[in-house]
Amino acid sequence: MQKWADYRSILQEKGQQAKDQVKTVKLIGNMIWKSGPFLILALFLFMFFEGILPAFQLYASKQIIDGLSAVDGGASGQQSLHWAWMYAGSMVAFVILSSLKKWVVKILSERSMLSINLLLLQAWENVPGMKFFDQKKYRNRLEALREATGWLPAQIMTISTSFFTGLISLLSIIGLIANLSPLLAILLVASTIPYAIKQNRYAELDWEYEKDAAEERRRMNYARDLLLGRRAAKEVRLFGLGNFFREMYLVTFGKLYARFERLQNRFARDSALTGFFSGAVAGLGYLWIIYQIDAQAITPGDIALYLLAVFQLSKEAREVANDGADTWELWRMADDFRLFIEAEPDIKQAAQPQKSVAGSPMAIEFRDVYFRYEYADDADDEEEVEESEAEPEEYDGDDDSDLADMTYFEEAEEADSEPPETEEAAGREYVLQGVSFSISPGECVAIVGANGSGKTTLVKLLCRFYEQTSGQILIDGQEIGKLVIEDVRKRIAAVFQDLGRYGVTVEENIALASWEMGEQDKLRKTAALAGFDEVASGLPHAYETMLGPEWGGVDLSGGQWQKLAIARALYRDADFIIMDEPTASLDIRAEYELYNSFRELMKGKTVLLISHRFSTVKMANRILVLKNGRIVEEGTHSQLMELGGEYANMYRLQAESFEEDEGKVANG
Repeated sequence: MQKWADYRSILQEKGQQAKDQVKTVKLIGNMIWKSGPFLILALFLFMFFEGILPAFQLYASKQIIDGLSAVDGGASGQQSLHWAWMYAGSMVAFVILSSLKKWVVKILSERSMLSINLLLLQAWENVPGMKFFDQKKYRNRLEALREATGWLPAQIMTISTSFFTGLISLLSIIGLIANLSPLLAILLVASTIPYAIKQNRYAELDWEYEKDAAEERRRMNYARDLLLGRRAAKEVRLFGLGNFFREMYLVTFGKLYARFERLQNRFARDSALTGFFSGAVAGLGYLWIIYQIDAQAITPGDIALYLLAVFQLSKEAREVANDGADTWELWRMADDFRLFIEAEPDIKQAAQPQKSVAGSPMAIEFRDVYFRYEYADDADDEEEVEESEAEPEEYDGDDDSDLADMTYFEEAEEADSEPPETEEAAGREYVLQGVSFSISPGECVAIVGANGSGKTTLVKLLCRFYEQTSGQILIDGQEIGKLVIEDVRKRIAAVFQDLGRYGVTVEENIALASWEMGEQDKLRKTAALAGFDEVASGLPHAYETMLGPEWGGVDLSGGQWQKLAIARALYRDADFIIMDEPTASLDIRAEYELYNSFRELMKGKTVLLISHRFSTVKMANRILVLKNGRIVEEGTHSQLMELGGEYANMYRLQAESFEEDEGKVANG
């Protein structure tokens, strides 16, 4: 019984795979069809005629030879001449059809590239949260797909048309051979089946290898880009890191190459064995035809026809097997695109969402909020990366695309909605543990805490990048999960620690926060408030200056980029502003200037301020102290200092460190 159950399970799995493949073919097929219906029809016509031409040429050769060898001479010779002209015409037709087919394929490939990228961008819009960007479980699959948008449509078109043209040619030649001996035609086709199976199997293994090797390739690219890029060039030169990263590249390549070599050795061995079997059967076919010559059962034209047909059939069968395996591999990649495109939204929109009305400072309330990431390593990664105080001073655009971290390919497991049973379990699993606080409209509240305490996670929940595991988050008294996601986000502006540095003009960098507004006076005003107007005035083309090295633009210092990000956040004129380490890259004077203009900057807005600098935190009306995912203290700066708890200890440590540094400077 268990054996039958296993068979049934395997059949169900295969059936599901077939259904998924049909979905993929339908999706990609519709995409290609929409790229040019008339071109598709013309392509099928070209493939059909190009496919039958080899069989026609073989048959024409038979007629020419039979006519030339006939005893009657004249009439048969005239017939041979007619067939010779048709043969010559077929060669011209073959060249024309091949050229037209290549032209259509190139046009459709370019149009399909646009279509598939639009599908991917639409899929990105359909997944409004951030967990797919943060999680790394499925990065290998996406890494293999990320660059494929540029070449996959062209490869699908090229290889698929080659496959179908070869298949038509193969079928037509089979028809010719079957006219002599159906059994010989069947044997010749059957002899290529093992070869085709092996080709398909190794195409599958090759694709799996590419996905599995993606992480190592990222490591290789990381080492290479560090050595060739600008971001770390100073330290690489100063500390002599070339050998270290070169060795990293070589060791990683060695691991990859060992696996690649084993796969290719198996492929070569099995291809040779199955190819030998196919060739042996074709050789037996030649011997059989020679036997028929001795028996005088066929004409000289038949001899030429069938000898060439057997050779052509064997060759076409292997080529079709190769193209079929390549086509199947490409469609497997397309299947991954389908899973990406059909990904379920990670943030659920309410069936009848409520509108969030903009135009007034936002009121925020957290009620006993618990949150944990779905995979254990995500919480660690998230806090390490986003709450790190380290900020590169310059940016040169060498970062890998964030698309490399998108993970759209499998539905996430349901998060446990129950709070942790014990404090110990909570400490292990939950980033936020029963967090409750409120921010009144127009109030500025600061959050302080060590790295990993949950500050950035809290911000992600407010921006609806994630959904809380349990508890409630209220915006103006309405549950955040019942509000339209886009409405909530339009009311929020933020200066994130990992702020955006866009390779566009200064003006565009600022206006991106509300690019549809295009208000020049407001843009200059917000830049001045953020302290960036003076920076812009010193640039070659002021606000029209291209920024970032990607397109040969001007690169800014870390502090200048931060001022620009503050200007961008202010330009949006949002009801709620999040400032995540807004002065981390600013010098003391710039921080002081920002402090003096802070009240003007935040007038009529609710503000959440996250900072490790207590001089910045003093700007807030109220301070929340977050520790291990819990709020342990709350009050003004004076109140918390009088309390003498966690905040006071952190403040004194920072003050002592500052005074010690000042003393060292003063003493030379």
